[in-house]
Amino acid sequence: MQFTGPTYPSFRPNSNPAGLHQPVGFQSGKYHSNVAAPVSLFLFILYALFTIDATVGTTADIVNIDYRHYAYVLTAAILVHPLEQIIKGGIRQILRADVLLSTSFIYWALLDIFQERFSLMDLSIASVQYSFIYIAVFILVTQVFANYQFLLPAIVKDASKIDVSVKVLLTVMIVCFLIGLFPFYRSSHYDFSHMLEGLTRPRFAAPWARGAGGGLNAIFEHMKYFGYILPAMSALVIVKERKFSGKVIFALVLTIFFSAFEFQGGGRRLTGFLSGMGIITYLVAKRHELRLKHLFITGFLGLAVLVLMDMQLTFRNVGYEDMFTEYEYGEFDEIRVDDNFLRIAQMIEHVPERHEFSGTQYLVWAFVRPIPRYFWEGKPTSPGFNIAAMVGEPGVALTTTVVGEAYASLGLVMIILVAMLYGLLAGTLSRMLQQPLGIIGVALYAIGALALVGGVRSLVDLIIYSYAFLGLLVVYQFLIRGKETRVEA
Repeated sequence: MQFTGPTYPSFRPNSNPAGLHQPVGFQSGKYHSNVAAPVSLFLFILYALFTIDATVGTTADIVNIDYRHYAYVLTAAILVHPLEQIIKGGIRQILRADVLLSTSFIYWALLDIFQERFSLMDLSIASVQYSFIYIAVFILVTQVFANYQFLLPAIVKDASKIDVSVKVLLTVMIVCFLIGLFPFYRSSHYDFSHMLEGLTRPRFAAPWARGAGGGLNAIFEHMKYFGYILPAMSALVIVKERKFSGKVIFALVLTIFFSAFEFQGGGRRLTGFLSGMGIITYLVAKRHELRLKHLFITGFLGLAVLVLMDMQLTFRNVGYEDMFTEYEYGEFDEIRVDDNFLRIAQMIEHVPERHEFSGTQYLVWAFVRPIPRYFWEGKPTSPGFNIAAMVGEPGVALTTTVVGEAYASLGLVMIILVAMLYGLLAGTLSRMLQQPLGIIGVALYAIGALALVGGVRSLVDLIIYSYAFLGLLVVYQFLIRGKETRVEA
């Protein structure tokens, strides 16, 4: 299928026509499509389907079921993909967007099962097993469609091929820092000390906290997304400086200071996104030199981020003033996610038997997220379903991952459609690494890949994280263009 024109994106099967630049970051001139990975996922789906009817439904049997074996088998099927790519192209293949996307489901959906953080015994056997199946279907479809790609807009192609000096990077960081911090400063009545004091307050007690009404403040809130660019820029300053210099310290101070305001909001996913963006940006920039030691360092940094996120969860409702002194580091013995798998199974229990599918309202709600309700009074305020209300826990925010959302929208059909979108985006990003990437291209890739990983939690999160991608293109257009050097093939 091929669409042309400036407005409509198109996608085409992967190819390597004459004259295409040799890949940067891969060991051969071919895009390594996956074969064994979809087969392993398909076999898992068949296995799960055949065991549904074979499971005896007595109370004793339900109590004795250990659903972890499904999680182990599905995890093994998921890991076939990165292993296949590493064998074909080396350790750097783990940076592929489609690899990061598929393996992130282990964190978002399966980790809680391994840790036995909740019980599934109150649910029907079929709803639990279909949860595993739908997750596998989503990943399978993404891997198949990752062999296709959207045609990138010209501005993305141009921005991806340019390099800039550290001076320009720091100028961009200062501008993004000031723009990103302005909504917090404005909400603090232009009082800097009042703004700083707000950092210690509970998540909904800061001056910049707002409700779901989406008034005039929501327009200014969009400015903060320029701050999401800062972690990637900091990583690039580190790469270009190659030493712990004053410029590196300055870049890190700007990034940490801005990130503290997002941290105060209590959203662990944003902490993970901002931290992960810096890490992935550095790894992509150093992809030619990637070794196992880099993976061990990444693992250590990842563990530190998980501890920070656990601290955030512990103190977000009481305030952060004594967070570092009162947190019990020795009690960090599990990784708390969001009970996502449990909520997927509960969604399957309730929809469509007790609640109808929400239909296309889910897609409208997600994709119009950037439009402030100040300009659209009738803008949808929900995706058309509420798992918290379904399970009798009103007033709390529960998540089901994009799989549960898609199922509540239109069942298996919407799961496949949304997975196709994620697969196409992952394939498009992965092929960016086939081109000579400049500094800005590295940042664009890292932001896009992390947006996909964060987007597993929710489709609207994918939209929100993509603001940083669009923001960097705006920065390129108005601050960088004309000051760059072009990367040659």
